[in-house]
Amino acid sequence: MFSRSIFVLGATLITGAAYPSLVNYGIAFYSDKTQVSDFNPADPPICSIYTTVSSDTDNELLGGSLTSTAAHAVTYVVGGPKLVLGGQGGYNTISALQADYPAGAFLMKLNTTGGIISDKAHVPTFDFPNREPFLNAGTFSGLQLTPANQPATVTWPSFTGNGSAFAYTSTLQQIDITTGLYVAGYSGNGATFTSQVLPGSTLKSGHQYFYELAFLSQYTDPSPAFGTDGYITFIRRATGRFKVKALPGTISGQINLKDIGYYVGEPIVVEVLNTNSNVVYTTSFPINYEGWYAFDAPFSSGTYAIRFKGRHWLSNIKKSVNFGVGQDYLNVSLTNGDLDGDNQVTIFDYIVLNDYFDKSYLDADWNTVGPNGFAPKDADLDNDYAVSVFDYLIISNNFDEAGF
Repeated sequence: MFSRSIFVLGATLITGAAYPSLVNYGIAFYSDKTQVSDFNPADPPICSIYTTVSSDTDNELLGGSLTSTAAHAVTYVVGGPKLVLGGQGGYNTISALQADYPAGAFLMKLNTTGGIISDKAHVPTFDFPNREPFLNAGTFSGLQLTPANQPATVTWPSFTGNGSAFAYTSTLQQIDITTGLYVAGYSGNGATFTSQVLPGSTLKSGHQYFYELAFLSQYTDPSPAFGTDGYITFIRRATGRFKVKALPGTISGQINLKDIGYYVGEPIVVEVLNTNSNVVYTTSFPINYEGWYAFDAPFSSGTYAIRFKGRHWLSNIKKSVNFGVGQDYLNVSLTNGDLDGDNQVTIFDYIVLNDYFDKSYLDADWNTVGPNGFAPKDADLDNDYAVSVFDYLIISNNFDEAGF
């Protein structure tokens, strides 16, 4: 609803009017680096601008744009029922980013269900933190294969800005890459918050982690667009990774699912076999980013074989695995093409694929199991949401292969 009884017909442009449904907007300028050692990252930064606008009304925001005083624009796209967002990256210096998006009054246009609304967002003089964030004092290398379930302390430098921001903040975030779950976040004053103890409960045996350390100069828009809250932030970030040492009984590493684009969420079944080839333990889990996995067996000694099987991938086996020593990098590749689940790539896989050739996710029966016992989506071997010649090629290239 518009305030002041303003009525909009078609794409009428309303300028400078309050729009009560808007909650806030943000404009953030980033300088990103990757940490790979105990030293300040030396690689050139990747600089970018990102912006969001949120509403308290579902499906009200349809898109729009944010244009700088240098006539460079960011396009808003729908990012959720109450959100539009946009960004522009690819800059290798802060000065290049600043040249395209200098301080001043940015024109914000929003396409809404009520029409197009327009106002100005005010970006202050660039105030990036005066230091690069990075884990220092040897704490980066100390995290690599750090002991499981034990607290670990990390440290980083303090920083300041030009003194004009309402807050200068350091933040540290931890994500478990193995599970794909957010673990924890910490924040404090940039001048004094320079260390954090990572609890042992957040350092799981054999898991791979991602961290983001950020220094932020935070401003509010002095004359906010549409009369709502506006936030402008200048951010330096460093990202890095570390792996927690696997304990005895923990098996971890990477699984490579061949011939597929997007694989996150694909189920993996694992069987542990004794020396008589009898299955003594079975587990399953969805594969996550970059294929990292970890599981804890109910025993922490002995030598076993481990069989890995994907939904339409042939099984592969790792022999003579010592469970008395934690396995950190037990990596395995699985061959695609076993559409019917018999652990072989044969003419029967061709037959099922042929039944559904040219089907796609747009078809109403995409998830419907047919007389052959499979749904069209099961024949989409490369996960591109269509059954096409590319799926035929996978079967052709791996024909007559069998799992172990």
